[in-house]
Amino acid sequence: MPSLKSMLLLPLLLFISTGCESLRGPQPDATVDGSSHSGGPGAETAPPSIDTSGISVEVPQPTQDEPVAFGIAVAPASVPVGGEATLVVDARILPPWHIYASEGPTGVGIPTQLELELPQGITATAWSLPDSHVEQSPLGPMALYEGSPRFVCRLHLDPSTPPGRYSVNVKVKYQACNQSQCLPPKTTPLSAELTIVAPQ
Repeated sequence: MPSLKSMLLLPLLLFISTGCESLRGPQPDATVDGSSHSGGPGAETAPPSIDTSGISVEVPQPTQDEPVAFGIAVAPASVPVGGEATLVVDARILPPWHIYASEGPTGVGIPTQLELELPQGITATAWSLPDSHVEQSPLGPMALYEGSPRFVCRLHLDPSTPPGRYSVNVKVKYQACNQSQCLPPKTTPLSAELTIVAPQ
């Protein structure tokens, strides 16, 4: 079994071999309409705690080759003009893998980022982030997600947005590691359909 020191130095080696700019890249500014919207500091205020226990999200089963899988859902799927909906992104992480938290210390690990691409007339709050846990390492503390973290935000429909079907797109950027290796940073695109209906 690899030593704790070698296990925790893996992200540093990957960081050095890949380069700082290529790993992190530019962080998009949070916007609220028809553009990119990223979780984390600088975004709009996150919504109060939302009960999403009744929202089911289909997530593929992760594998040894793909140890992290994501799914997306909008609830309700049909919303009246000027209404609101809840957007949920679920992750399923195969033990003993983890990904790095969106906020908090991550050392040289790549923090998980969710970038929203919204149609004109649909705006979003900042992401309500799942709880992470912090592990100590020779490189400093690292905040991690394991298991089945859930990311939530609220969508607001402008009353002028016409009825129809709209695509809500999310790009999830993350890096998966386990006790013996770190995979290269990856981006997973997700898409959900939201139908806006005319008032009766």
